[in-house]
Amino acid sequence: TTVDIFVDQEKINFFRVTFLMERMCPLSYGLGSRFNETVGRNAPSPMQTVHISVAKYFAEYADAINHITLTKGAYALIDPHNYMRY
Repeated sequence: TTVDIFVDQEKINFFRVTFLMERMCPLSYGLGSRFNETVGRNAPSPMQTVHISVAKYFAEYADAINHITLTKGAYALIDPHNYMRY
């Protein structure tokens, strides 16, 4: 991965890892509430709804943080973003 290259070859040991607040904590649950739920959004067709798995988003984020910190021994800054929309 890119993290492997940065740590092993470039000797970088600090990473800023952003995430979307809307994905981790959907508006329907409120800020600081549950993380492992499913949130829906409108699909291209108004008759369909696409479900984005917040649990999957959280799990992939946790995997990335664990790879940086536990596997590679580097530091990770957990950086929530909402792009002024939350």
